[in-house]
Amino acid sequence: MASLLELVERINKGELIEPQQLDVYQESANAAEKFLASHARAMLELRRSQSFLHDVLSAWTPQESLPHEPGGRLASEIAWTALDCPSSFAAVPAGSPPHVLGRLEGWVHDVLSIGEELIVLAWPLGHEGRKRWAATAILGPDGRLSAHARATWIALSA
Repeated sequence: MASLLELVERINKGELIEPQQLDVYQESANAAEKFLASHARAMLELRRSQSFLHDVLSAWTPQESLPHEPGGRLASEIAWTALDCPSSFAAVPAGSPPHVLGRLEGWVHDVLSIGEELIVLAWPLGHEGRKRWAATAILGPDGRLSAHARATWIALSA
């Protein structure tokens, strides 16, 4: 069985692993493993549902397996993951050196819920030196803006 860090690394490289491989970690008594596995599953779901145009555009229906409150409200860290991860796809071109998130500034305006059909958008804003910027938005089922953010990604130096 692959370790959680190995699975996360494979997902980060764009591999579409079977989501059931994360189940054992999502049920862990270790809060850090549970948290990381939840983020990895959200990122995997976004990658699976992506349709690439010039920017990132993805239909996303959060599944019951993601952390949520009674009543179906998504855990806030999942909403932030949906703003974070797509910004890296838009900002960092394929084949680039590894980048780390330097800053994510955003707002969640509406409740995001399990089973809702959402649209996740991300687009590059520019780059200078080792820094790259992107914006993300989540549109609710009615097409209204539910959340948005601006991310700064920084290339790791060799």
